Amino acid sequence: MRPKSTHQSNRAKICAPCGRKIVLGVKTEAHFRINENVEKLIKKHLTTTFNLADERFPTSICGTCRIDLQKREKNIQSRLLDMPNYEDIQLRRNTRVHNGECKCFICLTAAFKGHVPNKKGRGHFRSTPKQIQTSCEKQNTSRPPQPENASICKKCYQQVGKGKRHPSNCNNQVDENIIQIVAKIPEKKQDQIITALLRRKLDSQTHENPGSAQSKHSHMLSTRGSKARVQLNPRIVEDIVFPEKSLDNFQLHMGSSLNQMAKFTNFLRTHVGRKSVPSNYREHLGNKSRILEDVYQTEKLYFDCESGDKKSERPVVYGNAEQLLDIVLEERQQVGNVNIKVMADGGQSFFKICMSIMGKEDQEDEEERVIKKRKLYSEGGSTSTQAKLSSVHRVILLCIVPQIKETYENIKLLFEITELNSIPFKFVSDFKVLLLVNGQQTATSTYPCPYCFISLAELRSGKDLFQAQNPDNTIEADNSSPISSLKTYGHLKHDYMDFVQIGGGKKQNAKNHNSTINPPLFSEDDDIFVLQKCVLPELHILQGFVNHLFWDGLVPLVGRESALIWPKKLNLVSKTYHGEIFEGNACRKLLEEADKLFDLEIYGKVGIFAVTPYVQTFKAMDNLVKCCFGTTKSGSNTCLQKCIEEVRKNYKAIENVTVTLKIHVLLEHLEDCICFFENNETLGYWSEQAGESIHREFLSFWNRYKINTMENEAYMKNLHKAVAQFSSTHL
Repeated sequence: MRPKSTHQSNRAKICAPCGRKIVLGVKTEAHFRINENVEKLIKKHLTTTFNLADERFPTSICGTCRIDLQKREKNIQSRLLDMPNYEDIQLRRNTRVHNGECKCFICLTAAFKGHVPNKKGRGHFRSTPKQIQTSCEKQNTSRPPQPENASICKKCYQQVGKGKRHPSNCNNQVDENIIQIVAKIPEKKQDQIITALLRRKLDSQTHENPGSAQSKHSHMLSTRGSKARVQLNPRIVEDIVFPEKSLDNFQLHMGSSLNQMAKFTNFLRTHVGRKSVPSNYREHLGNKSRILEDVYQTEKLYFDCESGDKKSERPVVYGNAEQLLDIVLEERQQVGNVNIKVMADGGQSFFKICMSIMGKEDQEDEEERVIKKRKLYSEGGSTSTQAKLSSVHRVILLCIVPQIKETYENIKLLFEITELNSIPFKFVSDFKVLLLVNGQQTATSTYPCPYCFISLAELRSGKDLFQAQNPDNTIEADNSSPISSLKTYGHLKHDYMDFVQIGGGKKQNAKNHNSTINPPLFSEDDDIFVLQKCVLPELHILQGFVNHLFWDGLVPLVGRESALIWPKKLNLVSKTYHGEIFEGNACRKLLEEADKLFDLEIYGKVGIFAVTPYVQTFKAMDNLVKCCFGTTKSGSNTCLQKCIEEVRKNYKAIENVTVTLKIHVLLEHLEDCICFFENNETLGYWSEQAGESIHREFLSFWNRYKINTMENEAYMKNLHKAVAQFSSTHL
């Protein structure tokens, strides 16, 4: 007896687009089966809800509808009919009572004997029922009783029993039967079952292979074909991209060359991804390093050199100060008022004049940096952020000369070729250069102070001095009085004229003219104070104060071996250039840890009361440094005056320690210097630290092009490359 057709088999006998029965003829059902491409065409041109997995839809298509779909895809007019609304079909449950019989639209159409022929001739058409039968006839809504002898096949998990058809070889039906069972439960429960099974698989795999890193997150599943990898809670990895600005800041902080950055970016592309670094980044670096190449000029000029009194020819690389300033402001997009700090110093076999171009924003950044001293990890750290405009990483070189003396004539020549006086700036340097540029003699001359008229004898005597300016602002000053007055550029010019006209230009007569032997190199009005133009060098004052008290006071008092116990306990080491001194950071640490002088190993031979004045003086200086030596002002003018008086009082209590030029400037001119500042600025803002650190910073660039002998023709060319790349990178 021929078995009855089921709903599943009837689905293959109906054309899905037109709903008509398919006559097989000599062809098999596989010829009319809907494949993936046809399914996409049906969803595109007929209905988007079509789904072969849904039992309410047919699984075949007739040849006419297939041709019409292909025409519709090619925008050719076709006779494609409207698809019946299969979604309204309500399927009957497959129970033992009904024995799998179904009387839905699909099953009734498939059971129809014969085929309605199409009308032939002009304008023929195929008719489709407007309404289809949506439910099975005589549907029993009550749940049929389950037979007592019902059981499950252990091979295919299908229910077996009396009246249920079950093939003898059912292994091929396992997947389909389990899928049908799971498909009947809610979708949320399906997800929970799948997740539980996958987690159990991963746990067993991890237990078997504890050393496998992939077993904790992924598993290989068997299929009818190649294995499939599935992951539980995979990590979502976003694309990592390093912007040009961050890479440029990294190069600036690390001092990396173009080749080093090229290797670094290649490393990032290899391990992070090709798109992690912007394309053509190496070309960007090359263009950036040559921005100021055409601004700098090279020339050979004669200077007073270290080799002897006779002038020698030296290569010079220099740029016009005004032109450099315009380009830097344009590249940095700085608008509004800016503060220009010019520094001059010799070191690492080169004499350099450089400038820092700072703005109001940089001062605000300094205040924020004091509140939050360290960049957070989430912010990229310090190497990914832009360097401060006042730091050595943003310094621009004005000129550079190898192996020359620090003399007035040499500096004057450099001022002239750079046209430095064409821009407004404040000048800061060590006291030697500071006296030279103002036309004065050295710090051991009769009148050593660049800011006032005090004599060397009065300075060393330690008398109380008062900063009383000339009430009528005249040029004359009573130099025999212990009362000092602030110098102006009118005073310097007048002293030089008297030195030439009255003193005959002879250096032995300079003491009669406030030790002024040259005109100042700055083009300033006569009423401008030297203290307004030349800022106190806070780094040299701090070093001079601490080193003088330590080496000339504490060491003779307790002995060298005992005195050095103090810095050794703080892991500080003195340097041996320009004598034996402690550098800036070491001096700052000694001030902060002054109480550690109260150690029996240090004062054991002289007693604790002998070192007490030193401790009190160091602590008073520490308070003064905190007040105005930093990058932000932490105290009022009243607090500043109080700190200065505290240092003065404690310093006087120390016996057998002289007053040096740096200590005189600290006690007598610090308050006036800060009064000349605008926008609540401090000594740290105008510090010469960047001008001192530029030697090591430039050396890393010069080592890439270095030639040992100046006689080599390529020496000046390579020096020009190093200077251009240095300043261009610091933009």
